[in-house]
Amino acid sequence: MAVCEQRDGDGPKRPTSGERKRNGLFSLVPLHLIYLGVFALLVAFYLDLDSVHIDRSYLLASLALLVAGSLYLWSHARPQVQKVDRERKLLEEKQHRLSNEIDAEKAKMEIYRSKMNESQALYQVSSLRNEEIFRNLPIACYSFDREGLIFEWNAAAEELFGLKAHEVFLRPVWDVFFCPKEDLPRQIAEVEEVFSGKLIQDQPQEHSTLDGRNLHLRTSTFPFRSSQGEVIGAISANVDVTQQTIDQAKIKEQLKQINANHAALESQKRELEDMNRKLSTLALTDGLTGLRNHRSFQESLDRLMERVRQTNQSLSLVLLDVDKFKQFNDTYGHPQGDLVLQTVGELLSMHTHPPALAARYGGEEFVVILPGIGEHKAMLFAEMVRRAIQESCPTGRRVTASFGVSTWHDQMYGRAELLNLADRALYASKERGRNRVTHSSILEEPNPGRNVHVA
Repeated sequence: MAVCEQRDGDGPKRPTSGERKRNGLFSLVPLHLIYLGVFALLVAFYLDLDSVHIDRSYLLASLALLVAGSLYLWSHARPQVQKVDRERKLLEEKQHRLSNEIDAEKAKMEIYRSKMNESQALYQVSSLRNEEIFRNLPIACYSFDREGLIFEWNAAAEELFGLKAHEVFLRPVWDVFFCPKEDLPRQIAEVEEVFSGKLIQDQPQEHSTLDGRNLHLRTSTFPFRSSQGEVIGAISANVDVTQQTIDQAKIKEQLKQINANHAALESQKRELEDMNRKLSTLALTDGLTGLRNHRSFQESLDRLMERVRQTNQSLSLVLLDVDKFKQFNDTYGHPQGDLVLQTVGELLSMHTHPPALAARYGGEEFVVILPGIGEHKAMLFAEMVRRAIQESCPTGRRVTASFGVSTWHDQMYGRAELLNLADRALYASKERGRNRVTHSSILEEPNPGRNVHVA
């Protein structure tokens, strides 16, 4: 049966059990020889060598046994001593190596401990810094847990809500802010939403403080997480918009008042514009007949004459006068005369269409501007109006009118000449028996005895 060799780590080979027995037996032989030599010498000295006359050879034999045993023991013990020395050195080397490894591990542990202490110190500094930052934020902030219990409450929150941090510590949010019972489920649901990871941003809130202030807030609530990503708390930031809300309400009310004032001003503006139109109309209209007045006629004639010069179009002028009007007034009175003039004005308005323009020239005289109308059509127009006046009988009495017509041509000097020719034609109708139409083209020479009214 083979004997297994056993080694202790990297140490020397361990002897087997048989080797240990043989070594034990061999080690007993020198020991017995040594013990025997020592015993003989002791006996010799004890018995007195001279009195006993012990043979010197006995002593020499004892010494020889002693020396032989010592030499044998030394020769057999030396390998064991060397072996022990080798094992001791190996153990010392191993112990030294282990000591070095332990020292290295201690150094590593010391470095790790130093880093841990440094990290802990930095963490404490960071925590203090973050706490100081949170404490001095200019916005009212507080933190709460999953149960809605408040933990941090910064200085801005103390000032805004009028409550110290120790007064709200570990109190539910809905208790601190006096949440009505019917609104409690909504508050709890919002806390659950935040802890599910949802961000609630810029939510309008109203809060009444203990000192009677009514606050308008814009609240943003967001979760904060651990290094593993787990939601471990929530922070609510509250911006006070009370003054802005009040200002907005004032601005809204002011805008409402401004709009009302603007509407009133617009109404007044429309009234003024209407009055201005009326005034403008009155300024340009004859009050009795409703036709354009003399001033409006002159302005319109200037404008139309300029257009005629630019476009080389035709333009005719019809001047008419109620026959024997002064005699009619003296006989039947001015109210009857006014009725005649109003009737003539209505007939002219009825037969005149833009761009033609009818006006009261003055007294019982009327004038019509006919842009784009030549001599023939102007005569037809005048004849139509003459018949209408003759057939009207405004007061139950026959009334007639005489007409003078002139037509513009490029040899004329201006409106004065056009008016003068129409006036001369009118005068010719009067001389020829009244109630007729005469065109200036049939006149042979000017009549110096009649002056035309030119504005």
